[in-house]
Amino acid sequence: MLQRISADRFETPAGQQVQLILRSSQNNGITSGAFHYAGRPLDGETIQGLPGCSFVPVAGVQQFRVHVDFDPNAQNARYDLFEVDPDNGAQLDLQEHRLASDFDAVIGFGIKGTAALARRAAPKKAARKAAKKRVGKKASIAKAAKKKSPTKKKRAKKKAMKRTTRRAGRPRARKTERRRSR
Repeated sequence: MLQRISADRFETPAGQQVQLILRSSQNNGITSGAFHYAGRPLDGETIQGLPGCSFVPVAGVQQFRVHVDFDPNAQNARYDLFEVDPDNGAQLDLQEHRLASDFDAVIGFGIKGTAALARRAAPKKAARKAAKKRVGKKASIAKAAKKKSPTKKKRAKKKAMKRTTRRAGRPRARKTERRRSR
């Protein structure tokens, strides 16, 4: 299945067959096109009663082009490009079209073939994130347990003793002044 990733580019797993068809309207019954993928012409087929083609995308970005024929007397003629869903045969509009008034008889875009494994890596990535969260919770529990370790307690006691000895050297009046000002 093709997925749009930008205005002029689609993405699909490499090695998975793609079927595209052309549908014309207001073209006085003319529906024809010459299909090209990766610089090579593709064999035209009739798919669901419409002109189309089948091809297997390769890894990397390759150009797909369809040269369409307009009736010179059809001013409002239009061609639309559809993908055929391999599961149920539904026609999925690719939002790629050409009008007779465009003065350009080519529908074209890039197709990026991606490795099939890369598409499956996304769920693993999510699983790794969830595992990190679980590990993070365990780590925080372990951290809390470490806070109560005997060496930490000893250090805290020493620190507290130093504070009290420093305070003991200060005059008592200062401390009471602070209490009164509060």
